[in-house]
Amino acid sequence: MTYAASPVVTRRFTIKPPAPRPLREARLAGSFDVTQRFTSVYGIDLKAGSKGTGSWTFAPLCRAGVCSVRLTFPYGHASDVISTPHTQRVPLKRSGAAYSGAARASTLECSIGHEVAGTLTVKLRVTKAAWIAGKWSATRFTGISRLAAPSATAGIYRCPAAGYTAALSGAPAS
Repeated sequence: MTYAASPVVTRRFTIKPPAPRPLREARLAGSFDVTQRFTSVYGIDLKAGSKGTGSWTFAPLCRAGVCSVRLTFPYGHASDVISTPHTQRVPLKRSGAAYSGAARASTLECSIGHEVAGTLTVKLRVTKAAWIAGKWSATRFTGISRLAAPSATAGIYRCPAAGYTAALSGAPAS
């Protein structure tokens, strides 16, 4: 009995990633390293041009696809600028590749034991995206954040209005 050897077939192929999609279709989710460059400051001990960094987390409000998100990040310092460290949450409504929202932000220390609440506004735009684990995902954003607290009276102290505007840039946490 004779057996015929089966021929060896070699095939070459290239796996191509899916074509890029529009930025408005990129899902904004997960942790991002964020840099804030303060462009204007009033009533607090920060200087225009100074920078701050932190980790921001975006939680989509839908199970899949693109949608509005909840932004969460640690807020506050051990310094006298912002007195009570806490977790800040800001709902961000999506419109195309842009997200914006505002939330009550505490706390600017006015005097010992007295804090003034302000409004924190965040506006950002997805500027870069890539396919990550089969999902079209945001990988860069830019934007602005603004904190505005009105003048207030705390006990015998009169606290001036205070706030800042900062340019934002973010990339996935490393």
